[in-house]
Amino acid sequence: HVLIPRHLRHRVERTAPEGETVWLAVHYGGA
Repeated sequence: HVLIPRHLRHRVERTAPEGETVWLAVHYGGA
């Protein structure tokens, strides 16, 4: 799990070379 604060610029450096990669973003309120 990775928690990225809102409005913080980020990028993916790399993914696993074998198989497909799936990214799931969950947006939640609070804090």
